Parts: sequence; C-alpha cells; structure tokens
Amino acid sequence: MEIIEKIMINFKALCLSLQLAKSIKISPSTKPSQQEEPIPEEIQQNNMGKKSEKYNVLMVCVGNICRSPIAEAVMRDVISREGVQKEWHVESAGIEGWHSGCLPDERALKVLARHNIKYHNCARVVNIDDFFKFDYIFGMDRSNLAALKRIAPSYGTARVFLLGDFGLKPDERIIEDPYYSLGEEPFEKIYQKCVVACESFLKQARQNDIL
Repeated sequence: MEIIEKIMINFKALCLSLQLAKSIKISPSTKPSQQEEPIPEEIQQNNMGKKSEKYNVLMVCVGNICRSPIAEAVMRDVISREGVQKEWHVESAGIEGWHSGCLPDERALKVLARHNIKYHNCARVVNIDDFFKFDYIFGMDRSNLAALKRIAPSYGTARVFLLGDFGLKPDERIIEDPYYSLGEEPFEKIYQKCVVACESFLKQARQNDIL
C-alpha cells in the first residue's frame, strides 16, 4: 500500500507541474538581458504626431562652434535656394558642452558672411530627445559618428550619417576640425565641402534615394 500511495503522490505532483507549465507563457527568444530599452513616457508623448510636413536635420561636431554651425548654415542656404524652406528644419549641436551658449568661432562667422550667410545661433549639446526629434543627424568625422552612435538610445528614430558621404570624393569625406588651425582658410575649405555635401544630400533626400 505504501508503494501505491507514493506512486499516487508523485503522479499528482507531476500533473500539478504540467498545469503550472501550461499557465506560464515562455518566449524562448525573450530573455531579461535582451529586452529592449523602454521608451520614456515623456518621449512617447512628445513624439505623438511627430511626423509633420517638415524633415528635421541636425549637424553635429565636437563643440558646435566651427564645423557644425557652418554645415547648419550651408544646409539652410541650400534649402532656401531650392525654395523648400517649408519642408525642412535645420539645427546644429555638439558632442561636448565646452562652448554651450557661445556663438561660433569668429573665423566661421567671417567665412559665412563672405558668402552672404548670416548666423546667430549659439552652441548647445546633443541630447537624447534629438534622436527622436530629428530625421537625419550628421557627424563631421568618424569620431563624431562613433560618439553619436554610442549615445543614441535604442528607441531613437533618427538616421545617423557622415555628412561627407554625400557628394564628396572618398579621400575628402572627413571634415576636419579647424579649431587649432591658423587663419580662415581651413574654415573656407569646410564651407566648400559642406556646400557639395548638403546639395548632394538634399537632392537624394527629395528623390527618396537615401539608403
């Protein structure tokens, strides 16, 4: 009798285990360490209806006082010359906050002025919201690109590119930091590169040809 009772107890325990297993839904592809980073509620609220009639572009360099302000100003100018201002919005920002609140380098402003472009914005730092607010974010060099991809949240929707990949020759695609250079010539070279790259990007974007 004792043997039969033990068998019955073990059988009941097995049945109970099977019932518990069926009641728990286990997804083999989902593990705690693989779960996606949750989207903050404020980001979800701000992003509701985000896709408007405008495309948003953010130009980024290290401190937001040399390359990215020039790229921003050039992109705005290219857009204006094409007559599509109502379709595009452009800003710039920096990876680091060393110059936050400052106007661009005087040499950058002089180069822009020489090409009849006015610029009045001040430096700011890239933030997490930018990866939702902007459709396209451009770095000026490989270091900028790596930094942007490192800080981008997993739920970000912005597409991150190297600006020089648009229109420039392979050996000219890096837009070097001119901060420690002497004179305005390095800034003029940046301006010329940005003109080519921005014109090429806008043309491809309007043709829905951005891969």
